[in-house]
Amino acid sequence: GGIVKLLKDVNESVTVKAGVTAVLDLNSRTLTGTVDEKTGKMSNVITNHGTLTIQDTAGKGSVTGGKDTGDEAKAGRGGIALVNREGAVCTVLSGTIQRKDDNTFGNYTVQNMGTMYIKGGLITNNSNASNLVVNFGNKGGSYINGYRAHLEISGGTLKQDLMSALKNDPGTYLKISGTATLIERQATNKPDAFACNLYGTVEMDGGSITTNGVIPVFSWKEGNTEFKSSFTITGGTINCNMLEANNGIQWSGTDGHAWVVNTPENYPVLTISGDAQINADQILAVTVLSEGKLTTVKNGQLAWIKISGGSFSKAVKQEYCVEGYGPVTLADGRYGVSKIEVAEVNGQTYPTLQSAIDAANGGIVKLLKDVNESVTVKAGVTAVLDLNSRT
Repeated sequence: GGIVKLLKDVNESVTVKAGVTAVLDLNSRTLTGTVDEKTGKMSNVITNHGTLTIQDTAGKGSVTGGKDTGDEAKAGRGGIALVNREGAVCTVLSGTIQRKDDNTFGNYTVQNMGTMYIKGGLITNNSNASNLVVNFGNKGGSYINGYRAHLEISGGTLKQDLMSALKNDPGTYLKISGTATLIERQATNKPDAFACNLYGTVEMDGGSITTNGVIPVFSWKEGNTEFKSSFTITGGTINCNMLEANNGIQWSGTDGHAWVVNTPENYPVLTISGDAQINADQILAVTVLSEGKLTTVKNGQLAWIKISGGSFSKAVKQEYCVEGYGPVTLADGRYGVSKIEVAEVNGQTYPTLQSAIDAANGGIVKLLKDVNESVTVKAGVTAVLDLNSRT
């Protein structure tokens, strides 16, 4: 349970064994993994099976993983900076965790299969193909009985300019909150490129995600097993080209691409409410056809978008509003949604006149606004309609 303080730069791959509790203070030093002299391949730098906290009390310390030179035969892609294994708990408070890839395929910088809390520090790399931080669920080639990884990011910065900074696998849980800052795919002018790969359960009530690309919540299907995916945003700020609920890629095979989920209750769901700040050029429910063509689908057919709050840079589509809500322009010139209040009965408001009449139960139905609606008073219903100076 003590504090292990680095006194000099170290080239050593270390393992925290199950049952061990330790605090690693980088102390402005650099920890790099062991490199095989024959292959030039670095082993993973830190592998945690126990309970580990990483901090840097002196301010310039780092855990530095490998570097993909592009010569696979020589150095390979090894050297993940931090691996948190199943059953382990890791907390990152400060310091830099990084790899040194430079526009090459590279590798993950952080891989979590247990429970991880990122509360501060900087996690960074410059791979063009590998996610920076992965909340990893694939066990033995399958998600069905995979790792149920748990990741919470409440502070610090995740930064990767050429590729996604964050992947949340099917069957795992991710929360973004506090002052967490994610910066990804800023250096590539690819507005249709995925900047996050979000499966499983993702919640966001604070922090920020900034990218030139797309932030999707994806479906996943393995054999006949469907994985439900959801991205629930109640706070924080998102800056992107497109925010989408994406139900897979409609082709079969074993190439690792998401498949279409056919069961409605398992469709991917994007939910926005509260004080979320959304700066997106487009918000869409989509699927991708076999030829790779992005296709917009009607809300609720293959994918769901449910908006009942938030502030937006572009007007919200009516079809994406939760029932009983509609698009509005906010006082500051931005856009949002508001509860539709057409009529009331005994102080309870209703989004349509028909729904108010159906619920009248002998009461007074008072119009709250002008209405364009044909209504039917059903047999057995008693109601008083108060026009209340409306039309």
